[in-house]
Amino acid sequence: MRVRLEHPVSAEVDAEGRLLLTMPRTGTSFLFEAEHTGMWIALRRHDGRVDEASASLARRWNADRHAVREDLGRWVSHLCAIGLAHLD
Repeated sequence: MRVRLEHPVSAEVDAEGRLLLTMPRTGTSFLFEAEHTGMWIALRRHDGRVDEASASLARRWNADRHAVREDLGRWVSHLCAIGLAHLD
């Protein structure tokens, strides 16, 4: 499964490590917790491939791969529900 952005999105990380995603065309923005920052980076590094991103995160976080995959899958579903992304 691969996640793709629906629109151009700018990404920023604040001092607390939270992720701010903004759609420049509309100015709509979304603020996510710091754990999502790592997920965002992993997805970008793995060209949106959820399984590869979750495996990478599990190694980095020394966590169960299946649990990380579930967490990442829930967040990706949320990104899709709010119109930031879609699944291929």
